[in-house]
Amino acid sequence: MAISFNGSNEYLANSAAVLTAVPITMSCWFNTNDRSNSQAMITLVDASAADQYFMLRIQSGSEDVTVTTRGGPGAQSHNAPTKPTNGQWHHSAGVFAATDSRYAYIDGVTSGSSTGDRTPTGIDTTGVGTIQDVTPGHYFDGELAEAAIWNVALSAGEIASLAAGASPLYIRAGNLKAYWPMGGPLVSSAIAATSAGNEIIGGFDGTVAGSPSFAAHPYQIFYPMSNMGALQSRAFVESAAVTPTPAEADITGDDVLAEVISTERRLQQGITVNSGGINFTKRDNTQTINAQNQVDELNDRFVKAQRANHEDVHG
Repeated sequence: MAISFNGSNEYLANSAAVLTAVPITMSCWFNTNDRSNSQAMITLVDASAADQYFMLRIQSGSEDVTVTTRGGPGAQSHNAPTKPTNGQWHHSAGVFAATDSRYAYIDGVTSGSSTGDRTPTGIDTTGVGTIQDVTPGHYFDGELAEAAIWNVALSAGEIASLAAGASPLYIRAGNLKAYWPMGGPLVSSAIAATSAGNEIIGGFDGTVAGSPSFAAHPYQIFYPMSNMGALQSRAFVESAAVTPTPAEADITGDDVLAEVISTERRLQQGITVNSGGINFTKRDNTQTINAQNQVDELNDRFVKAQRANHEDVHG
């Protein structure tokens, strides 16, 4: 799922800042109706000033995905290497690695960096689809999904994983400070728009302005249902609003589970996985697979592999 904003008075905001200083990484999926307009995707700002902020946006003029740091007069920005296409989904990310280092990504790709030194102060407000400073604006015109903020500079490989469909919950979970799924399996999407702003990590639920609506997100997103301690894994495949390629049509629930389990085993050694009785449907909707059977078999293989490894090591 995704949230559709009208470009004039619809957005999410919280009167607290997720973070106030670098390092910061922002990430989201977006589909803009008009890249010629300046549109904020994720912002951290001083609500009482006009010149103190961190912002991931589409910049008017250049029409690029841009990361901008402003701390007083003048700003320092970095543009992603290619422009987004109107009416098409893209992944964006902004990495504020240091006061003098920032990178913009589109679809997992960046080029160069911005090195001018800027240090915003007084940061006290978070926005999704807007910048809520002393003169609010930069309203997003289109759809946003999977917005997230980390207190670390993610690597190029980690950004590429997000652009490939990994949920933010998979990427540096200990450093993930805010995550707005904006629909999907982690937020009720029977939706009253009031649940659009639900944030599931740090308590930064966004106040919903206007009446944004829910929309389909056409990409395959992999979600671990991880509540650390009582871990349960689940993969969720968004319904495709685009025609799948032959390779995508061949993806099965077993493929999804294998990827999820492999990833979580790297992160959570020795923890088995419970599907929660979910069924997976192939992308071409020709076959439904019961996930529980797949998980039981994979868990059994994993336990046997652990025993074999123990015997190899200890005799």
